[in-house]
Amino acid sequence: MSGQLLEMASENMNVFCRHSGPFNYVCGLAVDNQNMKLATRGSYYSIYIWDLCKCSLVHTIAPNPPEYATSFFGMAFHPTLPYFAFMEPEGTICVMHSESWNRLATLADTDDYGVAFAFDPSRPRIVLGCVTGRVVIWDIALQCETFVSNVSGIPFSISYSSDAQLISVVCDTGSFTIIDSKSGAIVQEKSCEVDRFEEVFFSPSHPYLISVTGLGQLALWDASTFQLRSQRPSGLSNVHIGAVSKTTPLFAVRSSDGPVIVWNYIEDEILARIDTPPGKLASICFSADGQRILIGNTDQCVRISPIIP
Repeated sequence: MSGQLLEMASENMNVFCRHSGPFNYVCGLAVDNQNMKLATRGSYYSIYIWDLCKCSLVHTIAPNPPEYATSFFGMAFHPTLPYFAFMEPEGTICVMHSESWNRLATLADTDDYGVAFAFDPSRPRIVLGCVTGRVVIWDIALQCETFVSNVSGIPFSISYSSDAQLISVVCDTGSFTIIDSKSGAIVQEKSCEVDRFEEVFFSPSHPYLISVTGLGQLALWDASTFQLRSQRPSGLSNVHIGAVSKTTPLFAVRSSDGPVIVWNYIEDEILARIDTPPGKLASICFSADGQRILIGNTDQCVRISPIIP
């Protein structure tokens, strides 16, 4: 993976799919690493499931039009179990079987409003962040809360450690909190003096945390001691979204209307700067093998770009 910084123009990208309908922007992406499926979410809340091998649409999920809709478009495949979940416009989470596409559960906090979630990587559970700062764990089979904690702000990004012992929660205050998933105790809280954390992820295969700030500062943290191991500027500003590869030590970030930067956080090297078509980027994620980036844009297209062409 080491090598010189690669500059890739938008014409080198392949358009994988396009949402139909006016202004149906690609607002979310999720990859099923086990079954080679891609979920894309449009600005009208519909979700499209694509076969990555056959390049074909296999299923469509159309939530009922809400009286009041949020701007939260979160969705995810469970890394080991046949589950797919997505935020519904009303602040609840729908859990479906990712092969039959039957609806299995609707998870909701009766006293709160869900805004972000993540799957427990080893069990049929979901951690849900609510608008009041409550963080709860839902058992999918029992459809009940098994855990409650609180953070100082509205959660908008949540990540589990690979052993499911720790949970990271990034809040609208620009800080992030590490929670013990068994006791609910706050293990660590960090904030920036002149910046704000935008995304914080646990590495899927290494004992690290990866973060990016709004001003584009990339950082690698020890997940046991929470000490800073390395940091570097990404060269971007106004960063809002990041994505971590499940199979390679790569982290991608993007600005609201600029390029995508791919960082090898183990070797501390910027591998690629991927220029994108005109329009604002709405979402990014890695392919199952970690060798390509999928990019959703406001032109309603999902494009696939190799990291190293």
